[in-house]
Amino acid sequence: MAGDEFRLVPRKEVDALGAMNRGDLRSGPRPVAAQASGALLCVVAATLLAVAFSACGSSGAPTEMVTSRWSGLAAVGSRFSAVSAAWRQPTIELTGSAIQTSYHFWVGLGGIRSWPREEIGTGSRLDKGATVCSAWYDMFPKRSVVIKMVIRPGDLMAASVARGSNGIFELTLVDRTSGHSFATEQRDPTAHLDSAEIVADWPSSKRARTAPAPARVQFMECLVDGRPIGRLSPMSIDLANELLDASPSNLGLDRASFSVALTPVGGS
Repeated sequence: MAGDEFRLVPRKEVDALGAMNRGDLRSGPRPVAAQASGALLCVVAATLLAVAFSACGSSGAPTEMVTSRWSGLAAVGSRFSAVSAAWRQPTIELTGSAIQTSYHFWVGLGGIRSWPREEIGTGSRLDKGATVCSAWYDMFPKRSVVIKMVIRPGDLMAASVARGSNGIFELTLVDRTSGHSFATEQRDPTAHLDSAEIVADWPSSKRARTAPAPARVQFMECLVDGRPIGRLSPMSIDLANELLDASPSNLGLDRASFSVALTPVGGS
């Protein structure tokens, strides 16, 4: 869901910088960067952000990235016109002090290398021990629009974003369990369409002070331009911050299914 800024950094760059900042590289002398002043470390960090797309496969597309709030898969390195997926609406597990937790699950076009992004999805929110579900769509950077649809934990959801002619996008959401559906056409002539994402999202990552509750989502029927996303050598998006970890699982045999386990740091 649109809103807070996120950043993408190659995993190997993040691991290296984190090790330098902690001074816990286990072999060889302590790197010069680890002895540097705070100002120099800021320069190093800025440099790593500048080369965020340097960890690439043979196609020239990144193979693994890290954000503070997204986890999932993205097709990158081309121009895409459609993305779709299905998932079981997750139940959030009440644990410890994690009284309030909210996760979003969505499909979208754009947003990896450029800000314009077209997306639609659902949310699961922990409220007084119960999971409350919602739905919305974004034509980011415009404000999100709430979809009036009754969704319950365990419902089988299906979502898609497709670009038509003249910059018109069709965004659809179907609750296959209840039979309810939603569709809208929105125009965005500025869309870059340079990526297609299927994502689990922790929108509260920048405001949270305590670890959220764990959750798991199973994505199925993951298609980009009508092809299983696994056929497009997708980029893995990992979520990593001081409170939550999440990474996409290996793709299923159909090359169109995977899961994301959202796990509090220190949890199992």
